[in-house]
Amino acid sequence: MHRLNGLEDGFLTRENATQRSNTGALIRLRLDDATQPITLDALRRHVASRLDLVPSFRQHIRHVPLGLHHPVFVDDPTFDLDFHVGELTLPPPGDDATLHATFAEHTTRAFDTSRPAWRMTLVHGLADGNQALFFIFHHILMDGVGYISTLDGLFTDTAPDKPYARPFRPENPSKGKLLADALKEQSKQLVRLPRLIRQTRQGRAAMAARIAATAHEVPPPPPTRLPLNPDYAPSLRRTFATVDLPFADVRAVRKGSGVTINTVLLAVTAISLRRYLLRRNQLPDAPLVAGVMASTEPLDAPPRQDGNYFANFVVPLATDLDDPWAQMQFISAAAAEGKKRLEILGIDTQNRLLDIIPPAVAIPMNKRTDKRMMAGPMRMRASVSFSNVRGADGYHFMGATVSGLYTYGPIGDAIGIFIAATNLGETFHMSLTSNPTALEDPAELAELFTETLAELVELASSRSQPG
Repeated sequence: MHRLNGLEDGFLTRENATQRSNTGALIRLRLDDATQPITLDALRRHVASRLDLVPSFRQHIRHVPLGLHHPVFVDDPTFDLDFHVGELTLPPPGDDATLHATFAEHTTRAFDTSRPAWRMTLVHGLADGNQALFFIFHHILMDGVGYISTLDGLFTDTAPDKPYARPFRPENPSKGKLLADALKEQSKQLVRLPRLIRQTRQGRAAMAARIAATAHEVPPPPPTRLPLNPDYAPSLRRTFATVDLPFADVRAVRKGSGVTINTVLLAVTAISLRRYLLRRNQLPDAPLVAGVMASTEPLDAPPRQDGNYFANFVVPLATDLDDPWAQMQFISAAAAEGKKRLEILGIDTQNRLLDIIPPAVAIPMNKRTDKRMMAGPMRMRASVSFSNVRGADGYHFMGATVSGLYTYGPIGDAIGIFIAATNLGETFHMSLTSNPTALEDPAELAELFTETLAELVELASSRSQPG
């Protein structure tokens, strides 16, 4: 039994009629050496054989009485694998547009968190004769690090040896035990609260000083940002698009520019967004802003399959610059400065504060915030969320090769677009998930990603030539 941290409980308390905290991936399967397509029964047997490698798959949450502390995860005594692994057949013509639309609809389906909050759907009927998987889970289960560990455990021909593997140990704690454990843990956390408040004040003062000293180079983004589309309205409607970018091209831009891989991908996103909005005469005068994910764990942290340990920082995307190379260089400086400011504040400070706030307090706070946000013109802290998850060399299982790994993240009411990148071998698989009132045509924007990267490759090459 272990307790959700404050970030994870926030994924629960912020859900409402127009936003879900679901995440996961559209996974394309190429049937290389399979004698027949993968069947539902065969997939269930395969997943069943790997359950010790994915402990979160058999865990559900138990709420603490009166909402006095965050819920706990326990191994579900009524776990039923068949409930979580299903199948569907795409309607004709089974093309990419049909696949994307079907996946987008599945991402918004709510989870019953009295059960383990994940599902895997085997997809038939693709026009090219291959198959796909919809792998969707509630964000309370894991972040990007845990997600890749999950894929490592599931999508291989031979079960790997993982230190976090463990057998099933079903539990059914009483309400009395849940309450007693919660009060005991909360008392320990409250003792630490004064020191945490002091550290938070010191961090904010230090960050304010840093902003003042560096604002001439990287101005801080305004505290709120208008959405991309003035007609934006929160809803559960979703659109989805994908694009593949060659890793070699991304490396070429990195080498020719001196920026990081992550900056290249963020710049491709920003430059493409600028061009997309210019086509529609919708580009705002002020630069768009991205909310970027950053891990709060050290690089040498032990491997894990569950948990959420990340923070967000904002990066102005310089969409007011018409020179793509200058735009990328500014984003590089802004991303480095944004992460530096987060480190000065304390990269896990906000999360440690969230650990102390119980649902009994957080839920009404969130409702008041949502009410205020909806009462006036829609404003948001960032215009787009961006995530880059480090992937793997490749996956092969049951005669199939994973040929596409399109991760997506949750869209909150305050941000209408989520763009994610995951490398698989020599390809970056990128997804664009959007509320259609924020981004009308994500497929068009995805096409611009390809054009933008090609242009940056040419610019990088010309700058590396002598003279």
